[in-house]
Amino acid sequence: MANRYWVGGNANWDATAGTKWATTSGGAGGSAVPTASDDVFLDNGAGTGNVTISGSRVCKSLDCTGYVGTLAGTSTPTLTVSGNIKLVSGMTYSYAGSITINAASTMTSGGQTHTGALLLTSNVTYTLADNWTVTGTFSAGNNVSQSTINGNTLYIGGSLTTTGKCLGTTAFVINGTGTWSGSSEMRSNITINTAGTLTLSGTIGYNTGTLTYTSGTISAGTSTLTITFPTTLNCGGMTGSNAFANIAILSGASAVTLAANLECSGNFTSNSNGCLIAGAYTFTIMGNLDMSSMTTASLTSTTTKIVMGGTGFIKSPTTTGQIKIDLEINTSGTITISGTVNYSTQTFKYTAGTLGTSGTSIL
Repeated sequence: MANRYWVGGNANWDATAGTKWATTSGGAGGSAVPTASDDVFLDNGAGTGNVTISGSRVCKSLDCTGYVGTLAGTSTPTLTVSGNIKLVSGMTYSYAGSITINAASTMTSGGQTHTGALLLTSNVTYTLADNWTVTGTFSAGNNVSQSTINGNTLYIGGSLTTTGKCLGTTAFVINGTGTWSGSSEMRSNITINTAGTLTLSGTIGYNTGTLTYTSGTISAGTSTLTITFPTTLNCGGMTGSNAFANIAILSGASAVTLAANLECSGNFTSNSNGCLIAGAYTFTIMGNLDMSSMTTASLTSTTTKIVMGGTGFIKSPTTTGQIKIDLEINTSGTITISGTVNYSTQTFKYTAGTLGTSGTSIL
């Protein structure tokens, strides 16, 4: 492991050693190009100049304390950092390539906006020393495990994808146009607050935190929001064409709390060992209410009301499981009571719509 200081003036950070790197601040050039074991410094020594990242570059850490030059690069290059990264407000930052951080790191943005991709790929803890704004893709996880991200707020102006679980105290704000994808769970507070369009793609994993919708256009397609641990949903503005497509409560998610009305344009399903929905709000389902994957457990609530507002069917848990939640049919479509529906305790109400049956008894 060694220190590398930029002394190359205005030039590319590339694979050619030349005279661009020194072992001391403002020292003589001629040192080797930084490796993944070397700490890199862009400082205010004699070598201050504009550095353009080209190709695939690596370093152990990147520290720009005192730097007043420009760190640049197109969207093609990649920079992999195996430790801390520190940008500063006095520099000019126009690097648009990807940054991959593959080790525990304290990350300082210095108020800079990263327009490329930011990828956190290891089962370690990342600490945001200040807020970060990423307008490219933000990706967390390493396909098999999880990343912990603590501190401050990360603003995502592009896409969010999870290839492994992501948890911690950092708050995420989606404030641009992009796609949210990845079945691995986000376990942090997320707010959707954008003037753009957020596309929900495939199966999206979320749990533990609070998911809040403030503003923005939602393109849900046929996506499914899956919840596997107790979660709060504060998504009252997601209605009509802006609603979730499908919502699935999976095993382990014993309680979901509504902090506002909730709607899905498709189906609500559950295979959990008992599902409690808390909160004195209305959950509108435009497709199916399908609890048939639950066995002896029940769907329960003493405060929430489910309204069947579209065309679909109602299936209760099998065997001794029951639906124990206020349930209203109020639709211009057709609701089919499918199989044997075990319903008890709460109020079953019909207001409007065509009611179909299929070998039905309601207990």
